[in-house]
Amino acid sequence: MIKQCASSEVKISSSDLYLVSGRVCDCENEFQLVSANSAEEAEDIFEKYVRMQVNIEGSDFYIEHCQKISDMHRNVLTKSQ
Repeated sequence: MIKQCASSEVKISSSDLYLVSGRVCDCENEFQLVSANSAEEAEDIFEKYVRMQVNIEGSDFYIEHCQKISDMHRNVLTKSQ
């Protein structure tokens, strides 16, 4: 079962959060923060969630991006001085 929660309901460590984007074939990209122990687990949770939302089982599924939030500080763009 996939559970959505507000941040006040459950304490989630940012070290366990992944930003995942992807789509079912011929559908729009979706973005979600996913709490997981690994990138593989985050992708699996994300795919199940998206398929449930669009109610499609058999089509191809594409993960476009999966990155741990705690690693994202290395990819920050800033305004040049």
